[in-house]
Amino acid sequence: MHIDDTTRHIADSSALHILRRTAFLIAFIIMTLGPAYAGETADAPISTNAPRDGVVRSGDTISSMLGDVLGASEIHAFAQACKGVFSLNRLRVGQTYVLTTDASGFRAFRYDIDDWEQLVVERSGDGFAARTVRVPVDVREDTLIGSVSVPNGFSSAVSVAGGDRDLALMVADIFAFRFNAWKDLRPGAAFNILVERKFRRGAFVGFGRVLAATIFTPGTVHEAFWYRSADGRASYYTAEGENLQPYLRAPLESYTLASGYASNRLHPVTRRWQPHYAIDYAAPRGTPVYAACDGEVERITQDRKAGRHIVIRHDGGYETMYLHLNAVAEGLEEGRRVVQGEIIAFVGSTGFATGPHLDFRMRKDGRLVNPRGKRTLSAPPLAQNERRFLRHVVVACRARMGTTSVAMRPMTDTSL
Repeated sequence: MHIDDTTRHIADSSALHILRRTAFLIAFIIMTLGPAYAGETADAPISTNAPRDGVVRSGDTISSMLGDVLGASEIHAFAQACKGVFSLNRLRVGQTYVLTTDASGFRAFRYDIDDWEQLVVERSGDGFAARTVRVPVDVREDTLIGSVSVPNGFSSAVSVAGGDRDLALMVADIFAFRFNAWKDLRPGAAFNILVERKFRRGAFVGFGRVLAATIFTPGTVHEAFWYRSADGRASYYTAEGENLQPYLRAPLESYTLASGYASNRLHPVTRRWQPHYAIDYAAPRGTPVYAACDGEVERITQDRKAGRHIVIRHDGGYETMYLHLNAVAEGLEEGRRVVQGEIIAFVGSTGFATGPHLDFRMRKDGRLVNPRGKRTLSAPPLAQNERRFLRHVVVACRARMGTTSVAMRPMTDTSL
């Protein structure tokens, strides 16, 4: 063998050795670090579990919103899980939702029904579980100060001060058994209102409970303070402990008057004209419902039209009825005594209802009457042993409203 052939043979052997060694190292790296290192990622997705925010657009359906993560049969199962919880036909343009996935696919879907309630659908085994939940809100206290400048101008004065018509109604209801705020408050009357404001994600979504209110009129100062005693009784009281409300005309902490007492009204579900001998108060699902006055629970039942509802019997031949409830308070049962302001149930939309609200009714000797009229029901004053605690509430509320003394303004006229 010539020298040149020997050299060429050694070089070829060295190159083959290097190639073999390189191939071994590549195989070792792939086996050790996995196919992702070698660029083979299609069969091994890496999930960050990052939620995907979305907004319902015109023409969207649940299929178009979830079609990239669920197949047709799964979307059908998803819709079946929502039946009886929330109608997917009620998806509204502009409402937000959050879709959460992981390496295995769909995990959860959260849709904002409104400012107060969410639809939550989660993976449950091979299927789905759906429920609605109340949206967490931040509650802050605020004082509104204003004055009436025109006749019948209480509502507009409250709006100018930073409130709205619903808040004006709630304050008017507090004093309804003393005077009519819509008609009796003349130009020059003033008010201070301590109220809860509710916020979600930093945005104002509505008013909560009125904690205290003061109405200044020439010669008179009217004060009201919300107070709940140790036995669960709750109402608005004067600083001296006198109950301002013989019964709660609107047995909720906050509300919108959605429909009044009428001899003829177009029913929103049946689309037929018929009497509506009740008051409808719109409120978020899950809002506590109070007993309007002391009484005994006569009936807790459910039917196709009224949904879940409660009937309470009171003195003087009166009964109050609470319809379309989402749930009854724990421990409440027929035959039990309840006190004014006690939580008996929670707002819902069971039965013939287009949305969450309380259908509130009243009967006198078996005949339906307007709950917003002045009835002869009565509530006791605050017990003596509770008045010293009320006094602390009065002092704190006056300080927050800036009305440290009820004599802070000179009054000359004795009329409203």
